[in-house]
Amino acid sequence: MPSSSGAVRNVHTHISCARRGCANSKLNGASMQLCKQCMAVNYCGRECQRIDWPLHKAWCKSQAVRMAQEEEAGIDGPREDCYAWQNAMGPFLLTWICSYGLNLCQLPQNLQTQFVVLSLRERLIRPSAARKLFTYEDVEVFPYHALGAVLGENETMTIEAMQHIQRQDAAARARGDAGAALLVINVLESTGPRILLSHGVPVILVTNDLRLVAPTGWKNFIKAIINKGLTSKRLTARERAGEFDINSSHADD
Repeated sequence: MPSSSGAVRNVHTHISCARRGCANSKLNGASMQLCKQCMAVNYCGRECQRIDWPLHKAWCKSQAVRMAQEEEAGIDGPREDCYAWQNAMGPFLLTWICSYGLNLCQLPQNLQTQFVVLSLRERLIRPSAARKLFTYEDVEVFPYHALGAVLGENETMTIEAMQHIQRQDAAARARGDAGAALLVINVLESTGPRILLSHGVPVILVTNDLRLVAPTGWKNFIKAIINKGLTSKRLTARERAGEFDINSSHADD
């Protein structure tokens, strides 16, 4: 079974500029900044953000309106926590979830026909570390025609999500990357079935990500990473110290 440490190095922070045609990314040393309004896409500078604005503004403004509505309804906490958790964990985890879930090493065409849903659950006692805000619930894969049902039959949200992932996919391919996978993250209440937040995240995949072979029992591997709050550095350090073995049946304890 392959070690995960090599894969950690392969997917090292390749956050890319969202403007179509721009090749800048963290991987080649560019500094990236989140769009302050939607907090969902990155740009390498103000000029790229300005050029991309005509394409980005409709989705961006609707996202900002949704965030304001959630804040008014008192559910802004889960969204902020989800962003904090994503930033703390880094991009390697979402890359693995999409690559493994879509089985891209064997069926790369799944990138264009399917999306992944990651379900997280709030912890009963809120931790101080952002990387431990949630526990793993499940990973599921659906065909794109099921996106509306997954997003609660919200037609506007579904159309916006599809348009956004299509733009991100086109921009990624224009840079020479493999494309963009859609990952829907659901945040569930600490007890019970209620979904507090459901939002789509474009996960940019490079060519090497299509070669990632999923470990046997990869869902338990992902579960262990999330439940233990293992960032790429922590995971690599634990593997080297022999404290975390993805072959172990206890990896998900």
